[in-house]
Amino acid sequence: MHLDLHQPDYVNDLDFNVIEYPTDDSFDVAYSAAHKVFSDEGVRVLRELVSTHSDYVKRTERQQGTLRGLPYLSKFIRDMVYDESFLAHYSKMAGKPLCPATFGMHSAQVNVGKTGHSNTAVDKWHFDSVDYVVVVILSDLTGMVGGELEVLRLNLGGKEATQKLQEIGIPLEHVEAHSY
Repeated sequence: MHLDLHQPDYVNDLDFNVIEYPTDDSFDVAYSAAHKVFSDEGVRVLRELVSTHSDYVKRTERQQGTLRGLPYLSKFIRDMVYDESFLAHYSKMAGKPLCPATFGMHSAQVNVGKTGHSNTAVDKWHFDSVDYVVVVILSDLTGMVGGELEVLRLNLGGKEATQKLQEIGIPLEHVEAHSY
């Protein structure tokens, strides 16, 4: 009753080719189009969990606020990240079996940003420390300006290129923004 898993219209491979989804082709997925994950009731429960555990939200150098360790705080979250249908859905999309991060602090995290007239990003540019992530927007986006997820369409090829990128900054000509 909490999940409402929809398929994305497309996925992008690591060479940034758009591939209609679903597909039987084999490739390494970079990211997908936005798609529905939770039912209205699931979103309600998730929002309530975030509110209930708001005392655990911490400000970081990168984020206005982050709530980590939710699987330790909530059976609902723990059950969700281990749900067979949830894992099967994203395993199919990735073209390989997936499992939750083995370090529970990283298997579910909420980034908290200020709504209203803030010009501050909810999260700054970063490289995820896990191979796959599912980004879920819990905010009501009605009338909201912004909310873009920006993807760097550039194969960095390794640690040296990543360090160079950190020195020179993000080349905006390689940034693709996705509005939801």
